[in-house]
Amino acid sequence: RVTAAIPASDTLNALQARQTEEGANLVIVQGADDAELRYRREVDGIWLAADTRIYLDSLRDPRRGKEQAQLFRESVLGI
Repeated sequence: RVTAAIPASDTLNALQARQTEEGANLVIVQGADDAELRYRREVDGIWLAADTRIYLDSLRDPRRGKEQAQLFRESVLGI
């Protein structure tokens, strides 16, 4: 999840990634504004979305989202 102010092309360049329509192994989420980053935190100089936001974003993935969200919920959120 990246801030809305950063152009998508800059994010891809910084990650040395390219956009694909299928077969992706990294999903970059960018909202229209930064409301969903409200409870982000900094860890070792890297800004991370709130754990609850990561969980909710995982649920939206149509492929393995439910499995990923369940594992994240158990291992990170502890519920």
